[in-house]
Amino acid sequence: MPQQFAQNPLNQFEPEKLSVGWPWRLLSVSFIIFLIILLTYFGLVIGYEPYLNSRIEQKETEINNLAQTVSNEDRDKFIGFYSKLDNLKNILDSHIFSSKIFPQLERITNKKVYYSGVSLKIPTREFEVDGVAENYGVLGEQLESFAQLSEVERYILNQSRIEEGAVRFKATLIFKDALFK
Repeated sequence: MPQQFAQNPLNQFEPEKLSVGWPWRLLSVSFIIFLIILLTYFGLVIGYEPYLNSRIEQKETEINNLAQTVSNEDRDKFIGFYSKLDNLKNILDSHIFSSKIFPQLERITNKKVYYSGVSLKIPTREFEVDGVAENYGVLGEQLESFAQLSEVERYILNQSRIEEGAVRFKATLIFKDALFK
């Protein structure tokens, strides 16, 4: 038999109470933030933008007044001088510095080797040396020094011979292009 309840089971439980204040508070804070942003925007557009535009116009008139104080002749002289400076800079940037080779050569030269002549061909980056080494062992060490130099692209031993107890040689060093710039 079905069980009888003294009271309705639906009434036994308390109804759920929802808080109504939280969504209204969130909406109020969001509205206040929106108003602050809106007022700031209109303040910048109505107040600050015209101020900045007037300052820009003021500076432009100052620049125009200053430009009028310089005569056309002085302006043309300045442009000519600047053009000469720019051309000189371009010439010096493309200038080839052959003097950079000699400190490198001095640094790698064996103490038992001396040079009797040098020749430099800039277009082909060739540096020909005529030298005298104590013996072939010293010449081999010198050639290895040439190979170790990072600025040397390659080297060629053109000629070597024993003359008066020493080894006379001619070698061509081909340098990398960066050394001359």
